[in-house]
Amino acid sequence: MGRLSSQEGFTYSAVLAAILVIGITAQAAVQSSRKSVERYTDWRVETAANEVLRAIELYWIAGGDEPSLPRSFDDLLNDTRVSNIRHLRQLPKPIFEDSEWQELRDPNGFLIGLKLRSDRKPAKTAINTASGDTQNIESYSDWSFVVFLENSEQALN
Repeated sequence: MGRLSSQEGFTYSAVLAAILVIGITAQAAVQSSRKSVERYTDWRVETAANEVLRAIELYWIAGGDEPSLPRSFDDLLNDTRVSNIRHLRQLPKPIFEDSEWQELRDPNGFLIGLKLRSDRKPAKTAINTASGDTQNIESYSDWSFVVFLENSEQALN
């Protein structure tokens, strides 16, 4: 084996540069893919929570002249006040194996929302609250979903 000619040295350098570019591109693709998965997970959390919030609103409306908030998820699955209406088809499933949904209640014990109990970090780092403030979130447990009903003394107490 002899010494490399300048042409062979150039080819070797070009191959190394190509490998370097491919590696950087692959790393960027993996990071982009990871962010997409995190955003999709956030979307799943929001979608599940918003379905429950909508069910709470429907429960309130179904009360007619005497609206009330549900006492539990079971009331959303089977509203016995009015012909066994189902405001929610099924309970939301936990997003992660090590997570669960936690019911949020007002001081009177009525169901007003939920949050996902998980220490995992969402893609979002801040959310807008109903009052217009911005709240920083470090984990899914910091992200609460609460229903706000107009003309509702019960919902606001």
